[in-house]
Formats: sequence, C-alpha cells, structure tokens
Amino acid sequence: YMAASSHVFFIMGGSMDWPSLLVGGIIGGIVSYIVAFIFMSISMISMIRNPYKGTYYSYHLSTIDDKTVTAHKWKIYRKLTGEIGVRLCELNHDSPLSYKGTLRVKERYIYVHLMGVNHAEEMFAIFPEPIDRVIKCVHGILSAISMDKNPWSGKELLVDKELSSEEAKNNLGSG
Repeated sequence: YMAASSHVFFIMGGSMDWPSLLVGGIIGGIVSYIVAFIFMSISMISMIRNPYKGTYYSYHLSTIDDKTVTAHKWKIYRKLTGEIGVRLCELNHDSPLSYKGTLRVKERYIYVHLMGVNHAEEMFAIFPEPIDRVIKCVHGILSAISMDKNPWSGKELLVDKELSSEEAKNNLGSG
C-alpha cells in the first residue's frame, strides 16, 4: 500500500528521492553490464573451434640460409577473453626464442599473429583451413619482421607431429 501511495504522490506533483533513484540506476547499470559481459564471454568461448587446440609443430627454411630448417613447437589454447592464444618455442637452437600471439579463423583461412616474448620480432602466418578442420599437414606462408627490422617471407609447414629435418625439407619442397 505504501509503494502505491508514493507512486501516486509522485504523479500528483510530489518530490522524488533522487539519491535513491541515482544509486538504483547505477547498481542496475553495473549489474546489467556484468551479466552482458558474462554472456558475451560464454558465446565467444562456444564459438572457438576446439579442433585447433593442442600441440603442433611448424617448419620453415632458415631466414639466414635456405639449407637449414627452423622448427617451432606450437601450443594453441583458449584464452579467458575467448580468443585463441598461441605460444611458440624454437626447437633446434642453443638459446631458443619464444613467441606468443593469437590465432583466428576467417573465411576458410587460419591467421596467426605472433610477437617475440623476449626479443623484438614479429611474425604473421596464413594457412588454408583444412576441410575437416583437423590439422595434419598444412602448407602456408610465414612473413616476419626480424630483430634487425628486415622483412622475410617463405613457406611454412604446420603439422601435428614432430618431423626430422629431412622430412620437413621434403614436405617444404613439395608444398
């Protein structure tokens, strides 16, 4: 009965408790923002293509000479923000370099953007998305901006198992 009479009082020209109204509006706005953020995160997580999560290996000819194969171990995972994260570590170096970045799939291509973790190098890779969305052996392109700020690009091989240097060279030559 009290709420109805105060509502009628407001319509009839009475005063309103503005601080209560303002606090209620702010609390309602914050709660709706949090709920919307949670639903957006859940929908982004459900859109992530699970077949790409896991461990992979990539190979390309060295940026210094075209006789040596450079190998990387990939860890593809889901970030808390809903993005697909990628971590790379060089396999065949005395002091391996590490990279981290993101992977996204758009219009049947896999796009990867990586930055050096403890060095200033940036890499971009593009692979055609496998029809069955399972990475077994995919040929792509790697472009890099080296620590010396020099551009480089070449073939990149992404596979689901570790290869020897000879196997990687043979696969790179046949792609």
